[in-house]
Amino acid sequence: MKKRSRLMTSTAAVLLVMSLAVTGCSIKPAATTPKKTSSGPRSLPVVTQIVKMADVGGGTVFTGSVTPQSLTNISSKISGRVTSLAVKVGDRVTTGQALATIDTTTLQQQLEQSKSSADVTAAQLTKSKDDQANSVSSAQAALNLQQTQTNKSLSDQQNTIASLKESLTVSQDQLTKAQADAANSVNTAQNTVNAQQVALQNAQAAVQNNLQSLQLQVQQNQAAYDAAQQSLNASPSNSALQSSAQAALTKLQSSQLALQQAQNTPSSTVASAQASLASAQAALQQAQNTQSVLISQEQYNQALLAVANAQSTDQGLINQSNAQLNQSATALNTAQSTDGVNVTAAQLAQSQTSIKVLSEQLQDGTLTSPVDGIVTAVNTPVGQNAGGAGGSVVSIAQVDPILATVTVPESTIGKIQVGTSMTVNVPTLNKTFAGSVLTIHPTLDPTTKSYFLDVKVDDPGHLLLPGMFTEASLKSEGRQAILVPADAILTQTNGNAVFVVQNGRSKKVLVKLGVLTSSQYEITSGLKEGDEVVVQGQELLSDNTAVQVVTADQLQKLTDPTNKTGGQPKPGSQNAPGGQNSANGQGNSGSQGNSASSGNGTGNQTSGARGGRSANATGNGNSPAAGNQAAKAGAGQ
Repeated sequence: MKKRSRLMTSTAAVLLVMSLAVTGCSIKPAATTPKKTSSGPRSLPVVTQIVKMADVGGGTVFTGSVTPQSLTNISSKISGRVTSLAVKVGDRVTTGQALATIDTTTLQQQLEQSKSSADVTAAQLTKSKDDQANSVSSAQAALNLQQTQTNKSLSDQQNTIASLKESLTVSQDQLTKAQADAANSVNTAQNTVNAQQVALQNAQAAVQNNLQSLQLQVQQNQAAYDAAQQSLNASPSNSALQSSAQAALTKLQSSQLALQQAQNTPSSTVASAQASLASAQAALQQAQNTQSVLISQEQYNQALLAVANAQSTDQGLINQSNAQLNQSATALNTAQSTDGVNVTAAQLAQSQTSIKVLSEQLQDGTLTSPVDGIVTAVNTPVGQNAGGAGGSVVSIAQVDPILATVTVPESTIGKIQVGTSMTVNVPTLNKTFAGSVLTIHPTLDPTTKSYFLDVKVDDPGHLLLPGMFTEASLKSEGRQAILVPADAILTQTNGNAVFVVQNGRSKKVLVKLGVLTSSQYEITSGLKEGDEVVVQGQELLSDNTAVQVVTADQLQKLTDPTNKTGGQPKPGSQNAPGGQNSANGQGNSGSQGNSASSGNGTGNQTSGARGGRSANATGNGNSPAAGNQAAKAGAGQ
């Protein structure tokens, strides 16, 4: 406990100079510096604020930096020395604006050489076309003569084949008639078989129905006998029951005998139906084996063979004519072939393409911007080669729209969606901008348990630059409540508390907390308007301690006598905002944001806009002020 007290005493000066709340409270300065009294307990200096109602802000602040919509690296399509640069870092450029020029002397020489080669090839192409036209005319005349001879041979052949095809048609008609007659006979026989099968099935069904009827009588007589026997067993000496049981037995035996005779005696009706079915099946087999179809088929095959033989008789003469015709056609095709012309034409097209490519490359000698944006880097200076493996010449960041990329804890991301309105504060410019959520990155950072969020910022004056530190929060909830600085909240074993000043003494008041804004907590119960809350110096207070209300500067002098600057924080120190607003932007690194009291404080260290680093921390757990305390300590505020 002593060690802890010494630690609290040593850090009291730092904690007492934390930043004051902005909205909802007013500072009550003291007129004079506190004086020591000669008797009684010494009054502890504190800074207080008067509580009043204020608008509730959007809750937790999400830190990040200004980022461009995209970063475009402009490379040269051609290799060459950079001869001039039309822009410098920081210049705003528009689409199509000239950025740099590349030396194109070699390309111009190649273009002149390609034009001379194209002129020679064009003359060769004209001569090739004339020679081809003469060869085609001679070959076409020879082909026409051979075509006439071939046509006559084909006409004679077609006449012979036509006569034989007439005979083939007659044979085919006879075969078709024989097949139809045979099919009719088979259909008739098949219908007879089907009718006999139906008759047999009907006979078998009648026999089966008779057996089922007899079986039913046996079952009924058996049931009657069992009932009579049961009654007789109940009264063995009853003669009437004995007679009834004997009659039931006789009737049962008679029905069983009738059933047995029906089962053992074959049905004459079924036998007759089976004989008729066998006869019909034999008739069907005979109809299927008729020879008339086979005879007609043989006659048709002979006629078909005759046609084939006739077609092959004069084939030798026709083949010879066709061979001569093909030879003439081949000669014409050879004459019509444009291979030589095509080669020359291809060479001319190649020369023309080379001219076009070189002309376009000459145009590529002037690099233009494909987007509107800001020049962020000149990667290839004048005199250095560009193109190939040389990388980009100029880098341009698209800043319309400009984005603020911030980190959002996993516990909060579900409350935000694309289009949600947000407020973006840029400490470097001391300005606040309106914005809306453009993109929610779906990947969770496993270390910080947070998501990245792209906020589209309304910046009509183009004041924002990539890399500037930003603080984003949801817009006001449109209601008023009591707000106190987050630093004023103390975590006690019995709950959260603040100290108020009444009659020159401190009084601890338990409070209930609502939402946390950028630097303040909403108080839902425990305070009322007009209460004087201690916002600095409360760490050393206990209940009913004498206090002296002073200003923040006076408290700074009292707690740090060695500070000769009148209590002003030094640039880059822990009292300055992480080097963020120091005169030359050379502040030291703020703390990591892990002083989250008994809560689970986590810090994300990000680069400031003018040098130095700032940190964002969020706290949760037992200390409601822990996250805000850690964020302020990490930012050096």
